[in-house]
Amino acid sequence: MNAIRACRLQINRGSRPLLQQLEWVVPEGAWHHLTGPPASGKSSLLQALVSLHDECEGQLEVLGYSLLPIARENALILRRKTGFVDQGGGLLLQKTVRVNLLISLQSSNRTWDQDDDDCVMEMLGKFGVEDLIKREVASLSATERWLVAVLRALIRKPRLLLLDNVLDYLGDVERNRLIVGISETVVREKT
Repeated sequence: MNAIRACRLQINRGSRPLLQQLEWVVPEGAWHHLTGPPASGKSSLLQALVSLHDECEGQLEVLGYSLLPIARENALILRRKTGFVDQGGGLLLQKTVRVNLLISLQSSNRTWDQDDDDCVMEMLGKFGVEDLIKREVASLSATERWLVAVLRALIRKPRLLLLDNVLDYLGDVERNRLIVGISETVVREKT
């Protein structure tokens, strides 16, 4: 099954086309890295994949859902199956890391084999940052915030993970650690 399939997709911002005639297939389990100059439509494409950008034409299917158009209830289901970290990170700055991860976990509407706090500690442990659990997000470094934003997406065990420029904000060591951690998390979930 394909995670993403775009056919003759055009994404606009106002009257200006950002992407035109995009043909793109991403099989489930594959990694893709989008590159391009600023304002070329990368973020708009990622937003379209979770039905947050409505200036689109053509065909777009994500995890079996046709997005053009998509019914409201299907959009909500798709967002629960997708981990999306936009350029803002989406974190609640005045809340702790624990609360940010718990909110994401509880909004997924999935049942878990363990207590929510145990899930949070396990996720933090996979990335070696258990010491962040009680810290307010506002007090974290930029690198720590990006890491927590990704963990917030991963803790939901999404079928599709979309990261908008997140890796660009990390140093080499942190970027490699995050990529390895994501790979190990995905492999562990499949077995």
